[in-house]
Amino acid sequence: MKKSFNFDVKGALARSMKTITSQGYSLNLAGFGGGFQSDGETAEFDYVKANESMREFILSVIDDGEYYIIFDELDEDYRDVLNPDRRDSYFELLISLFKAVQVIRTDFSNSNTNIRPVIFLRDDIFDLCRDVDKNKWLDRAVTLNWTESQLRELVHFRLARAIESKSEKVDDALSSWDEIFAVRKTSIGANRRGAIDTFKYLTSRTFLRPRDIISHVRECAKIALSKNHEQISNSDIKDAASGHSAYMRREIVDELFPVLDDVAEVLGVLSKIRKPIFTRKEFNDRYREFVNQNPSAKKPLTESQILKLLFHFNVIGNITSGNHRVFAYDSDTKTMNMDENMCIHNGLIHSLDIL
Repeated sequence: MKKSFNFDVKGALARSMKTITSQGYSLNLAGFGGGFQSDGETAEFDYVKANESMREFILSVIDDGEYYIIFDELDEDYRDVLNPDRRDSYFELLISLFKAVQVIRTDFSNSNTNIRPVIFLRDDIFDLCRDVDKNKWLDRAVTLNWTESQLRELVHFRLARAIESKSEKVDDALSSWDEIFAVRKTSIGANRRGAIDTFKYLTSRTFLRPRDIISHVRECAKIALSKNHEQISNSDIKDAASGHSAYMRREIVDELFPVLDDVAEVLGVLSKIRKPIFTRKEFNDRYREFVNQNPSAKKPLTESQILKLLFHFNVIGNITSGNHRVFAYDSDTKTMNMDENMCIHNGLIHSLDIL
């Protein structure tokens, strides 16, 4: 690429792209015996002709290897979670990307080239895309949902690697766990009379994402090492709650900040409620206090808008009539019920000083 197109693929790709799409740029296809010159009469780059030249060039020089083109972090430009306009430039570009990938798959599927473009996108954003070809995209889509059993298998595998296991698959699912953890049950409740499967206890304080559970186990190991324990005990798990909760809060702040500037202050509103389970009225009262105490702040979001945001990012969930907790990450509808009581995620309880 560098030799043929004279641009820096690794160091300055964005700047190089501006160069090759400028008026008068020539695609000098080294080794292909051809090129492409933009029309000097117009200031626009002819992408159709350029794409055809690029396609022919790739077909002439590509080997029999397998190439993946990864499109990730597409949610970084997604800002309006509450009122998405499906006609705005963000969704237009997103739909164009899906169409481009579809074309590439079709164009190269008839040749011997193994070029596989892959798009990673949050399902809530994908649901907002509207196009006649959407069902065709779904035919090739893979939904990445992590169940508790899959996370358990992943953790066992990672633990097996940590203790230098050479097997590619852990035959005894509990062997690596028992070598690291001293307990399979963790006490719960005010008087510690109840008990729950230790892995369930750990995952209940995550968003069921691999990085969350790995971080939680790592925090437990850190506490155990500080006490010179050979294995992670119940007390180590409980003492790791504060550090893990701080990690979860940092994750939330990073994800919410692009759409909510005063995310730290809003989390402070939850802290002032001082309860893990609260009513809509209790939140509204505290949030209005915050707004009244900050009259110079830019126009704040309404109480319902804030609650929808907090639910969307799994800070809070609903308490159903059967006392079941429902969060966006484990809900099919991903819609908050404003008429039900609300709860703060277990993983955030310590970092919000709600005990």
